[in-house]
Amino acid sequence: MNLSKSYQELISCCNHQVLVLDGGFNAVLQRLNLSEADFRGKMFADHFVELKGDNNVLCLTAPDKVKGIHLAFLEAGADLIEANTACASSFGQTKYRLEHMAYDIAKAGAQAACEAVKEFNAWRRVQGKMVTPKFVVGSIESISSVTDFGELSMAYGEQVRGLLDGGADVLLVKSVSDMRNCKAALYAICKECEKRGELFPIMVSGSFAGPDGRMAAGLSAKAFWHSVSSFPIFSIGFNCGLDAADIRSLMRDVDSARVRLSVCADKIIPDEVSVNIVGGCSETTPEAIRTFARVYAARDPRKVPARDYNMLLSGLEPLELAPEHKLVSIVPPGKPGPIVRVDLDGGLADPKAEMPRFLKDLLDKPSIAKCPVMIESIRWDTLLSGMENVQGKGIVKSISLKKGEDVFFFEAEEIRRHGFAVVCRAEDEQGPALTYERRTELMERMYRLLVGRLDFAPEDILFDPVVLPVGTGRDEYPDSAKEFFEACRFVKENLPHAHVVGDLSLLGYAFKEDAYLRDCMNSVFLNHATIAGMDFGIVEDGAMLAYEDIPLELRHLIEDLLFNRSPEATDALLEYAESSVKKRAGSAGAKIFMPRLEKRFAELKRNLAAKRESLGDETRVNPPFASKFVLASMDSLVHDIDRDILDELLMNYGFPVVDLQQGCTCEKILETLVCEQPDIVYLSAQFTSGLLEMMHVVREFKKQEIGIPLLLGGSAVSDGLVAARIAPEALGPVVYVSDVRKVVKVAEALVDETKRPAFLEALKAHQRKVRLP
Repeated sequence: MNLSKSYQELISCCNHQVLVLDGGFNAVLQRLNLSEADFRGKMFADHFVELKGDNNVLCLTAPDKVKGIHLAFLEAGADLIEANTACASSFGQTKYRLEHMAYDIAKAGAQAACEAVKEFNAWRRVQGKMVTPKFVVGSIESISSVTDFGELSMAYGEQVRGLLDGGADVLLVKSVSDMRNCKAALYAICKECEKRGELFPIMVSGSFAGPDGRMAAGLSAKAFWHSVSSFPIFSIGFNCGLDAADIRSLMRDVDSARVRLSVCADKIIPDEVSVNIVGGCSETTPEAIRTFARVYAARDPRKVPARDYNMLLSGLEPLELAPEHKLVSIVPPGKPGPIVRVDLDGGLADPKAEMPRFLKDLLDKPSIAKCPVMIESIRWDTLLSGMENVQGKGIVKSISLKKGEDVFFFEAEEIRRHGFAVVCRAEDEQGPALTYERRTELMERMYRLLVGRLDFAPEDILFDPVVLPVGTGRDEYPDSAKEFFEACRFVKENLPHAHVVGDLSLLGYAFKEDAYLRDCMNSVFLNHATIAGMDFGIVEDGAMLAYEDIPLELRHLIEDLLFNRSPEATDALLEYAESSVKKRAGSAGAKIFMPRLEKRFAELKRNLAAKRESLGDETRVNPPFASKFVLASMDSLVHDIDRDILDELLMNYGFPVVDLQQGCTCEKILETLVCEQPDIVYLSAQFTSGLLEMMHVVREFKKQEIGIPLLLGGSAVSDGLVAARIAPEALGPVVYVSDVRKVVKVAEALVDETKRPAFLEALKAHQRKVRLP
């Protein structure tokens, strides 16, 4: 997108002088003592609502009077003229029942100001005086009475189109007291500029008051700057009602802003306050602006600081992360940490619908509201809902190339238009990146797409190279942790200013029954990942164990596993874990860890296979009823041992089984149904990602009118979840199975015509009861 001509001229002017914005249009208008008839004009002579007070409608009914006020400010020395369009939006005109005229009012307001500039310059030429650039500023007042982001952005979009069609050089979002509404206006401006292929200068001016100098929404001045830092802003500034002390304090807070600064005040601001644009307040007359122009002509403009590529985030307070910052923890609500993680995917309610209410309740708590928020979901509509309901600048987790470049581009552009940073997961159409080569290839590809083609700020990009579970007993990728560290180094050395985030929720999954051991594994991993360059760690508890406090023997055992120093590393850590648990809790507290389960299952599988082989085909067991099963695990990164056990159990009964293994997609399942014609489908999910894919399968079954019985299991699934969110979406019966040993009994009840009616009636009654609040 190119810079507009006005943008280039405005930059040139700001580099050499402090520019003066006009003052109180409405104050001068009051001197004219206009009547109701003046406001109506011929156009609205028969309008059924009183129009006196709708100053913006004068752009249509009395444009000469509007132009005359602009000329008065131009003659006084103003460099920027604010069009009479602050409330020229459908919401701003609701009181006067002129919503349908919003575009026309905005366009006429910009045209009136442009005509004033044209007449003024012509007069200067006639007088033989030098003609200097003058700029028409399309005024857009923040709408505080409406909170729906979509409705706001549509209204602002219509207003912006009118202003630009009318010839506005600059767009000003003013009187900002709520950053959600401000970002809706900026979203609309960015979309309109993209359509036109030109970026017009965007000014944002906030309203700050009170002893602590905050917005009505609670943001500090620096948090205000951070909130808009990802937008292509020309300047930020502060509205009227400020005394000298307030101005000094606010300007000091934003002095590092890499944009120009503006202040609107009714008096000359102190010499030591360095600005680029100054303007008057609502009562400032052309006579006062004449004084402003004379005084500020002798001052040097503020120099815009060089870009430092620090990452800027905010809640009600700012968070700035320089390249040398320490590891930042991202934690769930209620845990101590600088960034709050919000993930509603696994709850009983629809996450998109729940997100606005949840965020409102969450951010009403001052200790949490001050922190930036990371919105996490696998569903795009949920991420969008989250971005639209956050005051500050947060992080979105995550997008990837899983659905191809077109979807990646669309989502990245939307995230940028909402002013958020983004987590990019190392995943494409082939699945998650599980090796160093794939991780680095995908991260570099996404970086080039974001920075090279979308001009996405590199400091707002976080890469998730994917943390895999270690020590599971089925370590297909024994070097995964070591290669993760190497991937961190790759990002720091090859992808300038980008960041790395690691989600540790899977790392110690094999030892999840021992919280202490899992915390130790997380701590050791974080220590080495931080050394390698990881910037953010997603942890369940902000109060992590210190690396130095972990017993030396245990630390070495964990490091042997992470760095794959020995083929016996998993067994050694397993023995330590079992011995440690036994010492702490005795035999009554014994726990069975995943590596031990894998060993037992491998032995069971060998024994059953040997038994079936010894029986031979002629003595093979016949199943108790005729059914063909399809089994699938929806998780791609964790092996589901329960599904393996079920597979063996069903084969031992003599049932025909099609096992689609882990990481199964909806498309693969649908293809298998056509080819295999099964009677029962069993799906499992251990994590939210798998759960959402499972729910997608259920919806797709209904869409294609597939009523085959579904049995659902896994640690991410619950009876309540199935009853509340999954069964209502299904065409056929959906049964939650807490133990795979119950599958045969449930399946029999579903396929036996004599048992099926009573079973289904009982199932519906049970799920109806569970759904009740």
